[in-house]
Amino acid sequence: MSNFGILNRVPIVHEIPALPLAWVEKRGFIARVKYFDQHTLTQEVANIIGSDRQQAFSGTLGNANALLFKRDAFAHEKEVRLLYVDAGKEYENQEQIDVAIDPNHLIDEVTVDPRVRGGNQEAWRTTWIRERGFKNEVNRSDLYRGIILVVQLFTQEELAQISAPRATAAYE
Repeated sequence: MSNFGILNRVPIVHEIPALPLAWVEKRGFIARVKYFDQHTLTQEVANIIGSDRQQAFSGTLGNANALLFKRDAFAHEKEVRLLYVDAGKEYENQEQIDVAIDPNHLIDEVTVDPRVRGGNQEAWRTTWIRERGFKNEVNRSDLYRGIILVVQLFTQEELAQISAPRATAAYE
């Protein structure tokens, strides 16, 4: 049983062939995420609202479609989402739903969010994933990693002058 709770979200990678939005056993949807650049994403949302007006993103199918848009910066994830519809409110008061899966069969790779602090925090996250039985690749995303610029403020000669021992005045 996998126990990746709501507070411990991790992107997963698994190669799945072309997949349309499909209704799964009248309880949810499985579909590929659609990736757009910012302008196209905004235009796509505007087009749907323009054509469907108050019905835009409404109903079960509309809600499912609304959850399938993502910025193209994340396109490398090739994400597939399983969206569960709790129409009977069976899990209304639960923070998570445990689903029996074999994560090693379903997931090829787990990529840890780079905003998870390095050092012990990153090691803890990897350990947490491993303790839940995951044996495949675990790595860290570079998507939000900052860029470090090295700007030389002094020439080598200026640095030598700054670093040179200075003569000290003798006080009488």
